[in-house]
Parts: sequence; C-alpha cells; structure tokens
Amino acid sequence: MAKVNTLEQANRYLAAEFLAWWNQTLTVAAANTEDAHRELHTHHNLTGILSHVETRQVSNDYTIQFDSQRYQIQRESIRTGLRGSGVRVEKRLDGSVAARFGEDYLELTLCSSAASVARPAKPGPAARPRTEPNAGGQSQWMKHFGQQPGPPLWKVLQEIDASEEPEAKRSAGPTTPGRRRV
Repeated sequence: MAKVNTLEQANRYLAAEFLAWWNQTLTVAAANTEDAHRELHTHHNLTGILSHVETRQVSNDYTIQFDSQRYQIQRESIRTGLRGSGVRVEKRLDGSVAARFGEDYLELTLCSSAASVARPAKPGPAARPRTEPNAGGQSQWMKHFGQQPGPPLWKVLQEIDASEEPEAKRSAGPTTPGRRRV
C-alpha cells in the first residue's frame, strides 16, 4: 500500500503515482477523435436538465406533495386536464422546486404548515363493540359434523338405480355397464 497518513501525502501520491497508473492501465484511446458534444441551444433548459426529477399527481385542490411539503398551484397556472394528472417536479441544484405540466412551468407556492394539517374527524356516535355470531359460545349446530362417515358413493348410486320405476328404465333404452341413466 501507499502508506498515506496525511492530506499532503495523499495529494503527492495521487499526482505522482495513482494518476500515472490510471492513465496507463484504465484509459482507452477514443476510436473517433472528433468532439461529440452537441451545441447548447436556447431551448435547452440546463436548470431543468440538471435537477432531481420526480412525478407527482395533482390533487383535486390543485396541490402537490413533494419532499414532505405541500405546494399550491397558482390560479394563473391552472390548465384544463391538470387536476388528477401527473406533473414533473424538479428539485433544482439551488434548492428551488419547479413543476412542469406538458411544456409549461407551473407557478407554485409553499403551503403553510397549518394549512396542510389534516382536519380532525367529526365526533360521531360512539360505536358499539362488534359482536361475533357465536360470541357466547352456545351454538352447537356443527358439534358432531363429520364424525359419522356417509355411505360410499357406489352404494348411493345403486340405491338410486334400484328405486327408479321399471317404465323409466325401459323408455331410456339400453345402458352401457357402469353408466348411470339420467
């Protein structure tokens, strides 16, 4: 290791050894030596491009929530189709917040903390405690359910076939063995 203990030693190591190693081993010559950067035009908005961007939904009162804050969209910025739609919220490098709907930036104001506090619920009649259908444990209707097995299915079908009227058997025609007449 380089055995660097101070900032001055780190800067000397960086300039003398590390950058030389980096340039020798980890860099690759460009296949095309032409500059690939594009020109910055007036329609490019660098403050919007270089910002942290998230999408937020506009609520019915034309507010959005972003970064634990509530912002009101000003009346002049309200457009058709804005309510319930998603807006692009940009947190800029200078700390400011901007919102864009389509190509238009919306004018925002930070709501006061008192306005964003939820209203307390209206006190209504006291709710009765919920009672379960068998709260007292006195119902016994399923106490012995399933303790006595029923007859096998083949025996039930045999009894049904035996109880059918003979005329119904003749009118149904011949049956194949193992099939029940319907």
